[in-house]
Amino acid sequence: MSSDDYLTRYFQQLAKVLAALMGLYEKKKYQQAIDEINQVLDTWFALSLDELDGKSALELNEMVMNTPDQKMEKARSIAELLYQKTINLRAMNKMEEAIATSKISLLLFKSIDEKGDDFSIEIQQRIAELDQMA
Repeated sequence: MSSDDYLTRYFQQLAKVLAALMGLYEKKKYQQAIDEINQVLDTWFALSLDELDGKSALELNEMVMNTPDQKMEKARSIAELLYQKTINLRAMNKMEEAIATSKISLLLFKSIDEKGDDFSIEIQQRIAELDQMA
């Protein structure tokens, strides 16, 4: 199997997950969305809640960004999932958790932006939104 086939399937699966999360958000099923995000982080990336909670934003950023990932798909996916978690936590008015999660997501997006080869409006938008949340 070529890496292009793998990436295509990976992004198709990620798109389905993000669409489902947006659907849960629109239906105001915030906790269910957070549970799904946590499950994806654990299943796809082996990041448990304890591991996320036990690390600072800087430590998690270093851990994610130091793993081999040429195009940073893993880092982008984790950053986006944490962004989605942030907006669901904010909707639930869990501001302390939302701020902590937004800081990690922001740091990841900034690292991706600095190390990336191309300019991404989407990443710039996420950075601007997360800067306002933190």
